[in-house]
Amino acid sequence: MRMIDSGSQRGSLNMHMHMKLMDTPTSIDCGREAGAGITEVHFLPFNPVDKRTAITYIDSNGNWHRASKGAPEQIIELCQVQTDIKRKAHDIIDKFADRGLRSLAVAQQTLPEKTKESAGGPWVFVGLLPLFNPPRHESAETIRQALKLGVNVKMITGDQLAIAKETGCRLGMGTNMYPSSTLLGQTRDETTANLPVEELIEMADGFAGVFPGDGPDQARPRMAFTGDALLIRGCGRTDFQIFTLPQDTLLYPAHDYKGFTVTTVEEEILYNPRLAKDEETFKNIMRYLGLAYPRMIDVAVPANMVCGLQDVAPIAN
Repeated sequence: MRMIDSGSQRGSLNMHMHMKLMDTPTSIDCGREAGAGITEVHFLPFNPVDKRTAITYIDSNGNWHRASKGAPEQIIELCQVQTDIKRKAHDIIDKFADRGLRSLAVAQQTLPEKTKESAGGPWVFVGLLPLFNPPRHESAETIRQALKLGVNVKMITGDQLAIAKETGCRLGMGTNMYPSSTLLGQTRDETTANLPVEELIEMADGFAGVFPGDGPDQARPRMAFTGDALLIRGCGRTDFQIFTLPQDTLLYPAHDYKGFTVTTVEEEILYNPRLAKDEETFKNIMRYLGLAYPRMIDVAVPANMVCGLQDVAPIAN
């Protein structure tokens, strides 16, 4: 972990501590140790708009605190760190990215009012965490087969450019990646300066730093790829965070059993027969489908609700 001493936002970055990943406890051990002696008051789950999660808790002395982790840009903005600290934090993030490591930032604040609704005191920037999240083991073979069949595979990721290139190299899909800002005509070099967007997309192996949002710099129309979260006019598993996106966002499910290819957040809110109903009606619709009980739901859902930090017994193959 890279620790940043912000001196309550007035100091400079003067302490670096790097813990070897192989020497750190597992995430479950870390979670158990960190949770010892505290009482959880409130948990804010991750969502793609705020891009962070937070916990409000009481320590063993009765003092109230709130801690948050998430996308570095969000945490840096939350803490309103000084320019020099922000620059040095980004240097560390870039060094992690060069090694194929993602970064998470951590912040904390005190709550003198001792209520979960309290805005709390100033946020203090604690540090940066490197995260190794390699592609699934079968991804390279899947992409190889797609390329063999003539499919032009592109990567679209919210990761930094260096991580995108490293991942592209691992997957054998090329490293000709560009930051998402090039799609908006920004940060172009001599090789892309005069290219229409369509040709840029054709020549690129992928784009990095792609985030959903509602700012003026966001590409139009917005798009999201939902995997199993949504079946058009139906629903998939448990992830409905897409409904926090702007209503004009185009949604492309990874698969749909009826052959639909695209919808929007607004369309699903208005016309999805399962989502436009009240909770009890929705439960009845799902109950009478006669589907088998999902084998891993009692493990996966509780684990997701606490970011995976719980005791999970090994599952036999």
